[in-house]
Amino acid sequence: MNVNLSSTIKLNPDYVVRLEYFGGILYDKKSMKYYGLNRTAADILYLAQYSPVIKDIVDFLCEAHGLNFSESKAAVLDFLNSLLKDNLML
Repeated sequence: MNVNLSSTIKLNPDYVVRLEYFGGILYDKKSMKYYGLNRTAADILYLAQYSPVIKDIVDFLCEAHGLNFSESKAAVLDFLNSLLKDNLML
């Protein structure tokens, strides 16, 4: 399954994201491991905890970070599709 702008996506409940001054932390409850995230990845995963429409995530990133919509869209879709393959997303 590939995601598109109208898809909704949700972070796998086995993971928790916490925003930090440097970006964020992804915690894997099963393995009890922590992973550092840059600001953009942290924002995407934090929002994905609430099952938003992907277009809303792209809009937020563009507004919050002053990013170009088409570049952001491609990056977010690639990122989420890779996470979907790794079962971080549902």
